Amino acid sequence: MVASNLKDITLLYIEDETMIRDEFIEIFENEVRALYVGSNGKEGLELYEKHQPDVIITDIRMPLMDGLAMSKIILASNPNVPIIVSSAFNDTDYLMKAIKLGIQHYLLKPVNLQELFTTLDKAALQVLQSRRLKESEKLLTQYKDAVDKSEIVSKADSKGDITYVNEAFCKISGYTKEELIGKSHNIVRHQD
Repeated sequence: MVASNLKDITLLYIEDETMIRDEFIEIFENEVRALYVGSNGKEGLELYEKHQPDVIITDIRMPLMDGLAMSKIILASNPNVPIIVSSAFNDTDYLMKAIKLGIQHYLLKPVNLQELFTTLDKAALQVLQSRRLKESEKLLTQYKDAVDKSEIVSKADSKGDITYVNEAFCKISGYTKEELIGKSHNIVRHQD
C-alpha cells in the first residue's frame, strides 16, 4: 500500500478510538520514516511540539482537545504543515471550520484506504518539494557567499542601474553599498 513519497516523511496520527487507532498504526508504521501517535488533541499537540512531524492526520471530536483546536494552534506556528482531518461527521460546520483554518484535506469515516494514501502521498510530495526548495536556497546562498569572498561582484538591472555589490566591489571602487545601489555603473568608470 506504500505510496512513493511516504518513506521520507514523519507522520503524526491522532485518533481517540482505540480499535481504529491500532488498525491504522499497523498500516502506517512501515509506510513512513517515523510515526507518532496520540489519542487526543492535547497529546497530539505535545507530540507535534516535540517531534515537528511533516504531516498530521487527526480525528475531529476527541477528549481534552478536539482536532480542530489542536490544528489551529499548530497552524498558528507553522501554516505550511499539511493536515488531514478524518471524521465520522458529515457536518458542513466542521468542514467550514477546517477550511477556514487552512486544513489541507477532509476525509469521512470510514476512511477509504486508497483515498487516504492518495491524499497522504500528495501531502508528502508537498513536504518534499518544500524541503528541496529550502536545500536549493541554502546551496545558492553558499555559492553566493563563496563568490562574494573570492571575486569582485556587481549586478545591474536592464537599465544598467546597480542592484547588488559585494564588499570586494565596494573596497575596490571606494564607494559604500548605499552610494552604489540604484546608480548607473558609470559612477565607478574611470575617466581614462
